[in-house]
Amino acid sequence: MALFRPKIHQASPNDLFCVATTHLLYSPKLIDVKFAQLHYFLAEIDRFAMKNSDENRHFPIILCGDFNATPQSPLIELLHQGSLNPNPVLGQLLPSTFVTNQCRFPSENETNSVGILTHDKNFRSV
Repeated sequence: MALFRPKIHQASPNDLFCVATTHLLYSPKLIDVKFAQLHYFLAEIDRFAMKNSDENRHFPIILCGDFNATPQSPLIELLHQGSLNPNPVLGQLLPSTFVTNQCRFPSENETNSVGILTHDKNFRSV
């Protein structure tokens, strides 16, 4: 992940944008590992690209990489739709102590429950 600023004279710190790239595990048998990797990656992006934590706003994000997934896969569905019930795919999802269901790192007083994974990044395919 990196933050970039356009090379124009009037560019300000508000003009930054984030580029994040990854390479997820290939094995079709280990879909749970891929979900864990994507879940954690989205939390890292959330923290890294945060513009203002009080307003929960982010710099624009360019997400790229090798997700080792087809366009119709649940992983890509999570990215595009912003939510996914992982139970039909993975069975019972165990709560993570590292990342919340909203694909964020938990605050001090926040607890995590098992359920639908969500994010608020509004990714679109190009």
